[in-house]
Amino acid sequence: MGTDQVKNQNLRLKEVESKNSISGGEENLEGICFEQRKFFRDNIYLIQTEYDQDDKFAQIRIFKNGKLTSSKKVRFSKEEMKKGLRKRVETFHRIECSLFDSVFKLYKKLENLKDGVAHHNLGEVFLGMDLLDEAREQFHKAISKSPDLSLAYNSLGLTCLKLGEKDQALKSFEKALKSNPLYADYLNNYGCAFLEKKMYDKAIQQFEKALELNPRYQDVYLNLGFCYLIRSTGKGEIFSDQNQILALNYFKKAYKVSLRKDQRIGRAIQKAITWEDLSRLYMLLKSNLEEEETFTIKSMCDYFNLRFKYDQDALDEKELGDYLILLNRKITEGRNYPDLRAGLSTAYLFYSRFFIRLAQERFLEEKEETKSVPNLQIIGKLEENLDDLLSAINP
Repeated sequence: MGTDQVKNQNLRLKEVESKNSISGGEENLEGICFEQRKFFRDNIYLIQTEYDQDDKFAQIRIFKNGKLTSSKKVRFSKEEMKKGLRKRVETFHRIECSLFDSVFKLYKKLENLKDGVAHHNLGEVFLGMDLLDEAREQFHKAISKSPDLSLAYNSLGLTCLKLGEKDQALKSFEKALKSNPLYADYLNNYGCAFLEKKMYDKAIQQFEKALELNPRYQDVYLNLGFCYLIRSTGKGEIFSDQNQILALNYFKKAYKVSLRKDQRIGRAIQKAITWEDLSRLYMLLKSNLEEEETFTIKSMCDYFNLRFKYDQDALDEKELGDYLILLNRKITEGRNYPDLRAGLSTAYLFYSRFFIRLAQERFLEEKEETKSVPNLQIIGKLEENLDDLLSAINP
């Protein structure tokens, strides 16, 4: 098993026969579980996708050496519930397995390169999968190859926080801010490290600096509200403690700048009069924020940027098309994370290669060569120009 090759075992489908029948034309998915193992170096990874018949979602879990590392839910629309849902669950499972294959393939390709940014991007993908040891390894490689890369220090700090290494996280965020002191994300993360150490005054100081740079930073408003909530002295009426008043005000601002307006949160804000009400309000806002999938979208952009640069020949038209649809939808919904629009533009350029090649195939099919030659020359020139442009984007 100590090999640098990713090996796949056959996809194993476990089904409970008594629950696997189809009645009334509808699928019964209870008991369905797709599993696949991957081996890389001395580690065994298990990807498991299971359908929850009661709550109507698929749960995708990743285990490393028998220990659960991450779990995410995939919900389905009513239309998906009516037909083809079994196949849909399997499709999500296969996508997750393909991601593993692709990520470890990129891992091998980057090993002997001097591209620190690429190691950082791969680390972000691992971090999005909650494979923290793999993520930390990539961030250290990024720093060793690009010592001034502030993004790598910031991401290493986030990884250390997840691993419970609070002091190391503080040091990493300090190095990130030394290179780039005017980045709201770094200040927010630095504040979170102080928050984890229960150093509330220092945490508040960093959060306030972050808001000066980005007054619409929802996470920061939520973190400030939590700081004041946790510092409040009593659990009686809300207006008996100044900290509780400040917490409510920050929670209101967090909701005001949120992309998704949940009526439950609006009602909770209006009714909040006790410490317990504020605690419930915080949990609702936190859940609402997590559903925005901020980090997932960022790590997906990093993943495709790596594919564009180091694995473009293996890019599939459908997966690239799905990526374009996803980014378009997120931007339409109001999300505009750093590099999101740039990632969309780059993806369109790579997607256009499929149509240029399709045009070449169609012209080659023409029976009269005299008609096809000029067209092929034009298409060839377009492809050459596109390759030059893509090379400029990914030097």
